[in-house]
Amino acid sequence: MEGSTPPIKSVLRAFEVLQAIWERDQVGPSELSDHLGVSKSTAHVYLRTLESTGYVVNDDGTYRLSYKFLSMGSRLKFRSRLFHTARDVMAALAEETGELVALFVEEDGKSILLHQETGDRSLQLGTYPGMSLPLHSHASGKLFLAHMNPQRRSEVIDRYGLEAVTEETITDRVKLESVLEEIRETGFAFDCDQQVTGMGIVSLPVFVDSEIKATLAVACPTGRLQHESYRQELLQKLRGAVDTLGINYRYQN
Repeated sequence: MEGSTPPIKSVLRAFEVLQAIWERDQVGPSELSDHLGVSKSTAHVYLRTLESTGYVVNDDGTYRLSYKFLSMGSRLKFRSRLFHTARDVMAALAEETGELVALFVEEDGKSILLHQETGDRSLQLGTYPGMSLPLHSHASGKLFLAHMNPQRRSEVIDRYGLEAVTEETITDRVKLESVLEEIRETGFAFDCDQQVTGMGIVSLPVFVDSEIKATLAVACPTGRLQHESYRQELLQKLRGAVDTLGINYRYQN
């Protein structure tokens, strides 16, 4: 943790409990006790305390996260100027292509899905706003890596590594740097089967004041994206959408 101020352990523990509930859907004091390595009574105190905040609900002795998190997440998204600027542009692109259209932002060295729109033949991937993905595992994330300064890119890779998400994920650092160089030269990124087997992604950066603000992507079955003509068709439509998004973002109040 940066800075000289030590973290408050009770706060860290609260988020550890929330993470445990999230990963398991719901927990009881005994299960949480085993997970945290604390007594059952202590685990129960953690759960009752979080219940008192309204962010955890007690369902007959087991505890789950409340919909208060949904309210917070939705409000966070709707406060985003980028979301409001991109929403209509993305809906039009999804309708035009029939594919899944996704808007990503980068936060803390990860790719965050801010918003998505579906077309009439979209892949059903179970993705959702707020979903976090490794930058190296998909085209949109690689765009962020490609446009980072070398020092920060190295720090992100050192921190998170290059874990294989599928058999096609790039896990070799030298190969990844070569791909990132090609992305900088061509201005776009595409890959197939690296985040989800059977899915291809083509993506463009959204620049604001010469800095990458977001990435806009179209995801579709690998078989469709591997056709050069279709990939170029999607790229042309993506470019129009990105141009519109960028202009609207600059001049929309």
